[in-house]
Order: sequence, then C-alpha cells, then structure tokens
Amino acid sequence: MAGKPKNRRLTARPPFCRLDYTMTNKRTIAETLRTALNESGLSFLALERESGVIRQSLMPFARGEASISLDAADKLAVYFGLELQPATRKAAKKADPKRKGN
Repeated sequence: MAGKPKNRRLTARPPFCRLDYTMTNKRTIAETLRTALNESGLSFLALERESGVIRQSLMPFARGEASISLDAADKLAVYFGLELQPATRKAAKKADPKRKGN
C-alpha cells in the first residue's frame, strides 16, 4: 500500500543516560544545591515554607553532614531555578575519555 509506513529497525539506546548540568566548575548536584541553599540567605523556616522541603532535612544537608532524597532535590532545584541538561557528545567524551561508542 502506498500510505503504509515501512518497517524500520530501531537502534537500541545505550544502557546509560549521560546527564550533565551547566556549571563552570562541574560540581555535583548536591554541591550545587548546597551552594544555592547557603547563598540564599533565607532561614530554614522560610525555605521549608517556600520549597516544601522540611527543615530537618535541610539543616544537616546545608552543613554537609547528610544527603537529601531525590524528591527533596527536585523541589529545591525547582525553587532555585536549577536544571539538568544533556551533555553534548563532545563534552561527554572530554569528561570520560575511556567511554566508547559515540
């Protein structure tokens, strides 16, 4: 038939997802969130009200004594306007020269 699409073979995606965040120093997500939290100048009570993350999680995280859940990290990233972006192939190769298959 003329309008019927041809069967196309789909190529498999690699078994990993390479994400990078746009920062000059290539810090971890936790470091970036911790910096934003500490530099905000807001009290933990205000951050709890505005971001939805409880103070009992924020305080040890801000001091570097504990980690936070991914849900809490999502809320903080939205609150502070942070986002993850896929790395370019060139940047991914530069970050991990042993990586093959690009």
